[in-house]
Amino acid sequence: MEFAFSCLKTNSHDPLAISGLQNNFNDLKDMLEKAFKMPDGSIRQTKESLGDLFNLTESSLTCCSLLAKLFEIDFTYILPEKLKKFVLTQETHSSMIKRILYNLMKNAMLYSAESKSPKVSLEIETDQKNDQWRAKFSVTDTGIGMSPQFIQGSLFKEGSREKTTKQSGSGIGLNSCKTLVESMGGEISGCSEGLGKGSTFWFTVPVTFTESVSVSTSPIVKLRADKQHMQVLIVDDDPIGRKMLQRQCKGLGLEHVESVATAEEALNFTGKIPCSLIFMDTNLGGKKDKKDEIDGIELTKKILARTPPQTNAPRTISISGTPQTPAETGMDGVLSKPFDVKRLEMLLEKHFEFSTKNHLPSS
Repeated sequence: MEFAFSCLKTNSHDPLAISGLQNNFNDLKDMLEKAFKMPDGSIRQTKESLGDLFNLTESSLTCCSLLAKLFEIDFTYILPEKLKKFVLTQETHSSMIKRILYNLMKNAMLYSAESKSPKVSLEIETDQKNDQWRAKFSVTDTGIGMSPQFIQGSLFKEGSREKTTKQSGSGIGLNSCKTLVESMGGEISGCSEGLGKGSTFWFTVPVTFTESVSVSTSPIVKLRADKQHMQVLIVDDDPIGRKMLQRQCKGLGLEHVESVATAEEALNFTGKIPCSLIFMDTNLGGKKDKKDEIDGIELTKKILARTPPQTNAPRTISISGTPQTPAETGMDGVLSKPFDVKRLEMLLEKHFEFSTKNHLPSS
């Protein structure tokens, strides 16, 4: 927020607009600090897992895949299995990399949307120089391209943009990407064969090689289930989210999919009908002013505690609009909003002994 406001002051010449935004900014900042203030006066921080590069990148691509569908762009990426053996050198780098990737992918798709064959690709490679491993992320598009003069003189300058007749930007995104990359000890650059010939942007970040990294702390045993009779429950107080996920599940061959909006409804349903899979909104009740309303994590614990002995407990997948990991929620998997049918398909095939390949997702 502070960075965005400083850019506004640099590029705006309306003192009244700046003054009004400054007041709103200060009020919002005060509210956020009060909301996240700890008893000892420090600010509550959320920590990112150092997880492997493979899963970090995969989780970052959900929104990018949705953007590609929106712009009708052919989006491809290559994620080598060996990325699972590399982790970030610092916890804070995870959120930074996600922001950089999204910014570069968004630009690539936006500026490729009007080309005859819109394509965007992502590739990651690793190499070792001076005893330091680095991961290199490359985003290539078929967009408007860049002139040599722009690349050499203005590419990452604040407020700069290539002069084109079809697209325009704020000139802030690439500058912020450069700031983030360099704060991690990496490099960022871009190249193009010229206007109308697409562009490639790449950045590097330091990583650590480790043979001990595994995708999960314990092996996952797939549950035997007949998807045509398997009971699925969606617990979410967002009616649009419930409807969308229910439609996607049925499009993948799951016929018995029910949805509820409250903890009470979920407890009543699971008390009568055993479920094989539960999608749980971890922020359940977060928008309600009810002191007795439990959140999705506590509700999941209650449901699992009531599972009869010698019975397979339902697999639980957290659904939320904020980035999470299974370790943070205590559940078996994570499906971030907005829902991506490919991620849903992967989760189903990971936890159950059936395939979704013969089914097409509902629109």
